[in-house]
Amino acid sequence: MILQDRLEAKLSDAKNVLVLAVGGGNDSVSSLFLLAQLAQDFGFNPASVTIAAMLPDGVDYKDVRTLHPLIHEILPITSRWIGHKRISAFPEPLLAENAEFLGVERVVGLDMIQGSVGVSKALHHLISTEGFDTVIAVDVGGDFIAVPE
Repeated sequence: MILQDRLEAKLSDAKNVLVLAVGGGNDSVSSLFLLAQLAQDFGFNPASVTIAAMLPDGVDYKDVRTLHPLIHEILPITSRWIGHKRISAFPEPLLAENAEFLGVERVVGLDMIQGSVGVSKALHHLISTEGFDTVIAVDVGGDFIAVPE
């Protein structure tokens, strides 16, 4: 079986999907382009999609729903702060606000405070408790999309 056939068999059967936005910047939002392309090319049409973004340490997140010490649900009202300064370039709350329209069940953030070991723990917990049958890791280099030029 060639790679394309294997991908189509796996992706067309996906029901509960975790999309892991591996990079920083806007990978969580940019991953939506990939999901649309997978639908077109491989019949990808899961019942549920959760997008997980990396939350860098040294940054405070306010108004999240903590699901696990290293996993936070991002809400439309979630904000990002460094010290007393609010960082407005934070796309995940916008994604959460428009989740239903975009076909996303929810948006979560994985806290990177414990480095790669902590991210691994968070992923294991998320996958085992939520019963994801497919995990797609994405680093699309989509940061350029946010630049106004």
